[in-house]
Amino acid sequence: MHIIKSKYLVFTMLLLLFSKYNIAQSPGCIDINNRITYSFPIKGELNIKQLSTYTNVITGQYQDLNETGIVIAKTYMDSVIWTKKYQSTLQGISIVNAIQLPDNSIVANSASYVGNNFMLARFKANGNLLWIKKYSLPLQNFEINVGNQTNNSIVYNNGYIYISTIYSGIFYPDEFFNIVAKLDLDGNPIWTTTLRKKFPVVTESSDPPMIIDDTVTVIANSVHKSVITGRTDSLGTVITRLDANTGNIISATEIKTPPDKFIKGTYVVNAKIFKDKSICLTGVMGEYYPDGTNISKFSYMPFVLKLDADLNFIAAKHFVYPIFASFQNYGFGNYTICINNNKQTGFLLRDAHSNLIHTLIIDSNLTINRTRVFYPNAQVYFGKGTFNLDDDVTSIYGFSNYKNNQGQTELEYFRINNLIPTNTIDCFGRDTSVFVTKNFTTLKDSFIWDIQMTDNLIATPLTLVEKPITITKETICTQTSICDSIKIKGETEHCLSNPNASFTIYKNPKCIRKTYWQVDTTAIKIIDQPNDSVINVQFIKPFHGYIKAAFEGCVLKDSLYINVYPLIAPLFLGKDTTLCPGQSITLNGGPGFKTYKWQDNSSSSTFIANKPGTYYLQVTDSCNNVFRDTIIINPLEKSLNLSYQNTLCLSDTAMIALDSRFQHYTWSPQQDGIIQNNVLKLFPKISTSFQVSAQPFYGCTVSNTLFVKVEICPEYVYLPTAFTPNNDGLNDIFKPIVSGHIEQYKFLIYNRYGQQIFSSQKINEGWDGAINGMPQDAGAFTWVCFYKFRNGKKVLKKGSVILIR
Repeated sequence: MHIIKSKYLVFTMLLLLFSKYNIAQSPGCIDINNRITYSFPIKGELNIKQLSTYTNVITGQYQDLNETGIVIAKTYMDSVIWTKKYQSTLQGISIVNAIQLPDNSIVANSASYVGNNFMLARFKANGNLLWIKKYSLPLQNFEINVGNQTNNSIVYNNGYIYISTIYSGIFYPDEFFNIVAKLDLDGNPIWTTTLRKKFPVVTESSDPPMIIDDTVTVIANSVHKSVITGRTDSLGTVITRLDANTGNIISATEIKTPPDKFIKGTYVVNAKIFKDKSICLTGVMGEYYPDGTNISKFSYMPFVLKLDADLNFIAAKHFVYPIFASFQNYGFGNYTICINNNKQTGFLLRDAHSNLIHTLIIDSNLTINRTRVFYPNAQVYFGKGTFNLDDDVTSIYGFSNYKNNQGQTELEYFRINNLIPTNTIDCFGRDTSVFVTKNFTTLKDSFIWDIQMTDNLIATPLTLVEKPITITKETICTQTSICDSIKIKGETEHCLSNPNASFTIYKNPKCIRKTYWQVDTTAIKIIDQPNDSVINVQFIKPFHGYIKAAFEGCVLKDSLYINVYPLIAPLFLGKDTTLCPGQSITLNGGPGFKTYKWQDNSSSSTFIANKPGTYYLQVTDSCNNVFRDTIIINPLEKSLNLSYQNTLCLSDTAMIALDSRFQHYTWSPQQDGIIQNNVLKLFPKISTSFQVSAQPFYGCTVSNTLFVKVEICPEYVYLPTAFTPNNDGLNDIFKPIVSGHIEQYKFLIYNRYGQQIFSSQKINEGWDGAINGMPQDAGAFTWVCFYKFRNGKKVLKKGSVILIR
């Protein structure tokens, strides 16, 4: 920010700055806020109109003692390109609104304070006059309405000029004729439509006609007055559609607010029709405010009303000063309210009780975007404030002030880019939020004009004489924003294990436009924004996409592609384990890590271990976090030992005790055995090698071979004739000696008295020479043995045995 004060008719530093950065080719946005005073050596009044983004035209009139006329000047980037002064023989001539045609020529509408004439003038691109004409109605006692000279009365469309103006009765000023006319580029009328509504309804045309699809739409305000008191009862808006080729009426509709004690309707100052044929109306709302016990205090508050192509209500809001203060009739003047092509509305309002100026920018959704308040140096009167709002949300407004002691008229000019943050310097006013938003609704009804005439306007050429003029420019303050670069910096790889991150925008330090961040809110949450260039975020879920940033209202933007990876299961190779002989173990580090490093420096996510040992893995994730794990693989320290030392007699059973440390025993051939009580019972018919397998732990199977030799053994039962139960380990038990497989068996012993002293059905069980634990004396004892071999007959044997002590 810097302050410049100069009074030289040269391109200022602003022009140099714009030239340096070559705005037309810059990919970014360079914005200038300026507050400038243009001084004209005349006594008169000045206005300013924006022709394009950086081009303005200053128009006005002068009324000196000896001459009267108009002035017009063109500026580019706020520096004066040319200035023209034209003297007129017509008293009170002025020039107010101006438009630029495709060939860069300028058409301006004007009027005469004294002669009450409506005029049009066309100037070449260099300001030289092409033609000027005054227009009159072929009616007596009607003249141009003096207040209408400040209206935006002209519009260009498809090779024609369309005008809208008001003629009023000389003796009856409330009798208005609303004039709509189509002219060629030389100012000659092609058709004229004159519309009138008789008192007590007074109709006043608003801003210029709107043309789309060969239809001319004209807006007029309908003021409904009391026949008795002349007081305004209600306000409405008449929307009339004319055929662009003939000027004939297609339809007329009146838009009014519902009956209300305080709200008396809308007074439209500006309107715009869009490609979808919807219409945006802006102006002031007439309201009676309570004043003690009276409701006679009338005020005008700004409003915006949106209608669809069929003029049905869409939305409407008006913006109320919280502390009552009326705005001094600004709603009946022009250049105070404007609409851009983005359906944004700008208001320039003066407090009726002071010289305080309010500006409001209303977004297309009817919310307040920006408000500003300031005191201009000039004393602002009705009709002397002009306002423009372009599609880049740049506000252009100016105030005319005649300084009698200096013999000059000043135009105090402001260029404020509303996309620059609100902390602008005080020279451009200060941001405020004094307005309260209120909703309202409207109704539509058919409307009939009492009078429609098609008599053409009468055009009369005029002559102007160019006079020399030099103007000066003083830059009061300026503020520059250069947004020609933007770069997002931050880490591109992220993990949900560490979900927080920061991103920073690097931009030209001279850029003060607001920065907007754009993120996928389903995956990224902006936690806070410490300043305009930094955001702190938290990742909510995995994401692969862009974080974007841009300057508000600027095409320059940047994006950063980032990856946010999901949570990864902790690195775990498993518990220490045992390697099954002849097998291998696949160790798995798990998916999702960026790098893997095993103990042998291999880099696969898996490793095959085929021998016992200690194995080690180190991994890094996508965020370069390091994780490690170790596993010990032990050898199997137990073996499956199986043997059968004896020879198995045919038809007998081999019984092998099994090692309980093993599970899930199997053998082959399987049909020759069973397991009972952890004992493997085999009964082969021939000598057989059995393949026995078992699991020391789940998933590991070990095997061994067991050979069982089978022989055909003799079948007999032999009982000794004597035994010596003296516990010397030799011949202490008396029992049969059996060879062969006995299916049935019983063994009995008797004493000399014929008493049974022993009995058993178990072949391996015998008598130890005692009865109930009492050793028997030496002597002879009698035995009886019953038995039957497999496939044999039952046999009964008897005999005696000698017990020797």
